[in-house]
Amino acid sequence: METKIYVAGGWFSPAQMEAIQQVEHLAAMHGDAFMPRLHNLGEEGCNWEKIFEVNIDKLNSCDIVIASTVDKDMGTIFECGYAYSRGKQILYYSPGIAKPNLMLGMSGLVFNDITKLELYLQTGKYENIAKDYE
Repeated sequence: METKIYVAGGWFSPAQMEAIQQVEHLAAMHGDAFMPRLHNLGEEGCNWEKIFEVNIDKLNSCDIVIASTVDKDMGTIFECGYAYSRGKQILYYSPGIAKPNLMLGMSGLVFNDITKLELYLQTGKYENIAKDYE
C-alpha cells in the first residue's frame, strides 16, 4: 500500500514557493501525495468551507505530513498541530536552520536540507540537526 502524504506549506512568497515545490516533488516521488496548493481549487473555485473540509479529511487519512516551515505560514502551523494531535508523523522542512524550534523538534523530524529529507524518505535514516532547541 502506498504511503499517503499530506504536503503542508505556504506558497505566498518566492521563498515559500521554492520550498513548497521542492517538497511537493519529493512527496510525489515517495507516495500518494495530497498537495493543497495544487488540489484544492478544482472545479469549485474558492469554496473556503469545502477546502477546509477536504484538507481536514486528507489530514485524517494521511500517514505522513511533510511541512515547509518557510516564513511560518499560519495555515501550516494549524495543519501540523492538528496532525500531531491525530498521531501523524510530521517531517518539517526548514531550509538553512541550525537549531530547530522546540515545538517542531519534539513533534516531528526537522530537516534543514532537501537532500536530507529525500534521504530519509528513501531510507528512513535521520540525522538530528541539533541536540538543543531555540
